[in-house]
Amino acid sequence: MRSLLFLFLLCSCVPAIAATTFDAEPLITRSVVEDGMLSLTLANLEQERTRIEIRDAKNDRVLFGTTVKNHNGYRTNFNLEELEAGRYVVTVKKGETVRRQIIRKTEAGIMCSDWN
Repeated sequence: MRSLLFLFLLCSCVPAIAATTFDAEPLITRSVVEDGMLSLTLANLEQERTRIEIRDAKNDRVLFGTTVKNHNGYRTNFNLEELEAGRYVVTVKKGETVRRQIIRKTEAGIMCSDWN
């Protein structure tokens, strides 16, 4: 009887654990620059149409654009050696989710911002 009472008190004193739900990130973007090439990896596309563009930041001209359909993941490479020195914007759009990264090319090399 004592152990039953102890078990009852123990169970009633412990707060209920709330169910935790994890929302999947709507779009995962990763990029690496190596030897003048930008390697772009996308994940969690969920078979949704996803638009990829590279624009010149100075005049907003689209230098590259493609639409990915019926994929969950996608990987592509861009040769940045062909671009003039300057700033470029990589944009990935899936539904209402948009990710952007700034690429800066100088004589000293190529730098990338974080995705936002």
